[in-house]
Amino acid sequence: MDDVDGLCVKSVLRRRDSEKDVDDHPTCDVTDNGNTNDDEFFVKERVGKQYLQRLNTQDSIELDESRCSSPIYVRHSQEDQDPGDPLGGFLCTISRKDGTFIHALCTLDDVGILAKHLQVREKDILVSLDSTHLLDSESKTHEEVLRMFTTLPLGQPIIMIVYNRKSENFTSIEFQLEGVKGGNAEKIDIIVREESVKLMAQPPKVLAFKFPNESKFLVNDNGQLSFDHVEDFRIDCSCHFIVNTTMDRKDWHTVYRYQVQKDKTKYLGINGNRLDLVDGSANTKQTLFRQEMIQREILLKPCAHGDMAVFYNRSRGMLELVSRDYALDRAAYGIRMVPTSCSP
Repeated sequence: MDDVDGLCVKSVLRRRDSEKDVDDHPTCDVTDNGNTNDDEFFVKERVGKQYLQRLNTQDSIELDESRCSSPIYVRHSQEDQDPGDPLGGFLCTISRKDGTFIHALCTLDDVGILAKHLQVREKDILVSLDSTHLLDSESKTHEEVLRMFTTLPLGQPIIMIVYNRKSENFTSIEFQLEGVKGGNAEKIDIIVREESVKLMAQPPKVLAFKFPNESKFLVNDNGQLSFDHVEDFRIDCSCHFIVNTTMDRKDWHTVYRYQVQKDKTKYLGINGNRLDLVDGSANTKQTLFRQEMIQREILLKPCAHGDMAVFYNRSRGMLELVSRDYALDRAAYGIRMVPTSCSP
């Protein structure tokens, strides 16, 4: 259903039942069978404003199996009782079996902030917003993400990362919002400072993997993975790994591959029950990892090994596969990924 869009009306809309109030955010509840308890959304009439409404008709096709969709607003701090200004699109949310959520930006208005100024594309996946990660174990609910948009700061840089399913690219979008007096002297409109918008595709990064308790780094020692002190990790390529970020389109999790900087045929991967340098082309599945942040340290979780994690066994001097619970009990043995001076 990637090529089917929801029905969108761009105009000032009146509520059919004038006796009912409008909530700050029309929301919908996801039931156990995935259906919503509220399929129709209305907004207040405001002179000179354009609003979006998803219509409850057979012609309105739900986006990518989503049963939960609400318009996105940003509110000025002086307008606590107002639903806010529309960003020009809807937030669509899917509830997953593991209790996490995936959020997409859909039914975009061509002249709205999301599409025109931030260049978001229809059905882009929302990966993070204002330094808050929105996928994997840190996933937030539909209503929580709507509130995050509503309370975005004005006059400060905001970074939003989206993932496009067609191009399979991540894009980092930096922008600033500000409030200006509209046609109504008492009304403050939310706009984007156009000179503030910066779009950047997320290229691979070159990082060094440090063990905080040991002050050592993962090192490529003539084709063998080892741990050693490094005089200057920023320029010593023996401890550099190219971090490539992709998306698992089956479960919609962010996944990573760690390529050896000095020998690009090699990757960090699972060899038996330990972390090692493996041939990337022959062991693709063994070189995919997810990351879980625990108190500023990262726990590596191999995608091909379920609920297992990489744990540093100090007595044996190697990184082994253990259960995640076991690793969490010893979180101090995580790693930190630090920037280097090298480029991919």
